[in-house]
Amino acid sequence: MEHLLADISMQFVNAGPESVDLQIQRAIAQLASHLGCQRAYLLMPESTGKSYLWQAAREPFPVGWPEGAPDLAIQMGYGEDRAINVPLVSRLAASPGRSLLEELGINAWAYATGSDRQGRQIALGLEVVGSESVLLKPEECVFLRMLLDTFIHAVNRGSVEEERSRLHRRLQHARRMEKIGTFTSGIAHNFNNILGGILGHAEMMEELAAGSGGNSRHLVGIRRSAERARNLIRGILMFGSHREPRRTLVSVVELAKETISLLRASLASQIELEVKSDPSGLIVSGEAAQLQQIFMNLCQNAANAMADRGSIHVILELCASSAANSFGHVGKYVKISILDTGVGMDATVLDRIFEPFFTTRPDGNGLGLATVREIVRDHGGEINVESALGEGSRFDVWLPAVASTILSPEKCVSVQTGGHGEVVMLVVSDRDRLLGEEEKLAALGYEAVGFATAEAAVQDCKANPNRYDCVVVSQLGTLAQTVELAAELRRALLSTPIVLAAKISSDVRPDDLLAAGISDVVGWPILTGEIAAALSQFSRTNGESLST
Repeated sequence: MEHLLADISMQFVNAGPESVDLQIQRAIAQLASHLGCQRAYLLMPESTGKSYLWQAAREPFPVGWPEGAPDLAIQMGYGEDRAINVPLVSRLAASPGRSLLEELGINAWAYATGSDRQGRQIALGLEVVGSESVLLKPEECVFLRMLLDTFIHAVNRGSVEEERSRLHRRLQHARRMEKIGTFTSGIAHNFNNILGGILGHAEMMEELAAGSGGNSRHLVGIRRSAERARNLIRGILMFGSHREPRRTLVSVVELAKETISLLRASLASQIELEVKSDPSGLIVSGEAAQLQQIFMNLCQNAANAMADRGSIHVILELCASSAANSFGHVGKYVKISILDTGVGMDATVLDRIFEPFFTTRPDGNGLGLATVREIVRDHGGEINVESALGEGSRFDVWLPAVASTILSPEKCVSVQTGGHGEVVMLVVSDRDRLLGEEEKLAALGYEAVGFATAEAAVQDCKANPNRYDCVVVSQLGTLAQTVELAAELRRALLSTPIVLAAKISSDVRPDDLLAAGISDVVGWPILTGEIAAALSQFSRTNGESLST
């Protein structure tokens, strides 16, 4: 036994490039052959999904065995050093343990347990069947434990290598996505400016068309679509700069209804799209625009799997925590299921569908499902897929639920608190945009005084330090430069509140905002509802203006 222990230990130390799994399997076969037993096994924790079994050609494992070995060891009370050595089963006193061993055809049994570096139990078992030969002498039981320690060391090393391999894959994935982010960010910045013009003109026309009946609803649709596009662009910019999105409470039911209404207009008329949901409580914390991409991408993917005919079912439900253990969420979660009657996928495609750039469509880009998985995981959830050729596909998305049912609808922008003549300094570098933003603030009841350059704004502040009730500064140059301008304006205006309109507000630390005297942050381009809510904090209707 000593020589065997030394030999197996050296094999693990001097192992070549082959996998740890193969090394363990070969060592177990060598152990069984040396001891003359017919069955041997290394039982791993259930969470790993694997164990190592060896058997002689004509001695298969009985049904339910060796899975039942841990229970039998507990029943028999183990032995010294958490090990059991039964040299001959026939010499045991009558007991349920002896009866079970005889029923399994085991004539001699040795069993030992230990723990890996994560505290999970691992067991090594050896069995003699078909003969009355002794397996281990009593004094050799200690070697069994030492052999188990050798196997546990190999398992730990395998776990480290698997973790290293996983991290390497994640790093490679991050590098590829970084390239995508750099590329898309350049496009997003330019597209963001175009959307700002669309939003500005749409909101002004909406004011002019108020009360005109059917025409105004088209303008509302334009504005809402542009707002969604702006939020998507903001998400792209966040993704490209590796920043966390701003999380809010989102009603999954309302988000699904809005997204499905958009999808129905683009799907073939013979594709049925049905939504079933729980009545309430489906609220998550997240970025609404990103969560909308889950519905858009999965439903579009389902539609592409059908030849212009079929059905897509979207099921929303609140589930208990027991089924969410696979991704560690404690508590309730929202389950989004999207089922289709398309062509389905085989195992080869299923293994690769979440890879960036992998696609089975000639006109696809291979980013849809990869993006969905990134969004889901960024929101603390997980996504599963089931599919078979000719049987359609099912995607299940699990998102941690928020235990609150109180949610202010995102669409309530028509209920706004306007100003009462407060004077607002507005600093916008684009002169055409500046005029539109001044009109927007005027429509809200504020007296807007616009400046197209930082120098002009600072000079006027120094000349009229008591003129303004509030300042709104859009992003001029880099965000750091804009924060420096805000700090200079604050030194001239003392206690006047300053609102920063930034493309990505998370690009600067909260401490820097406080130091610059910035009281609130809104998105850029400016939305009427968002700026109205921000300025209402400093309105005279809330008491005395903060600038007095």
